[in-house]
Amino acid sequence: MGSPHENFKWWISGFTAGEGSFFCTNYPTAHFEIQLKKDDYKILLSIRDFLKCGRIYWSDKKQCCKFRVTKFSDLTDVIIPLFNEHHFFNSKKQGAYDRWKVLVNLMGEKKHHDPIGKELIKLIAKGVN
Repeated sequence: MGSPHENFKWWISGFTAGEGSFFCTNYPTAHFEIQLKKDDYKILLSIRDFLKCGRIYWSDKKQCCKFRVTKFSDLTDVIIPLFNEHHFFNSKKQGAYDRWKVLVNLMGEKKHHDPIGKELIKLIAKGVN
């Protein structure tokens, strides 16, 4: 059995497999998000506090809350290393993550500034989630 710290990382991976999503909007903005019912706010708070990044948003209309990470350095320095080391046992979620990671890497290489790169990012983004 691993340390509590290590076990929580695996828990986040498993939880994300069921409740999380990776997506790209308004190219070139990449997002990692977990959405839950408002009653489960404390779960998102625990994840945010553990990862030391992201924000929590409320939607009264949908009666839900979201933990979202959009800051590029948080995606590359926290989220990607977490899921590279604590992979998904769900092949569908792993595939979505792998495609999303390609998008983030292309954005890091500034490929979204050239027309061909931007179209490639849009094409890959359609198959992420």
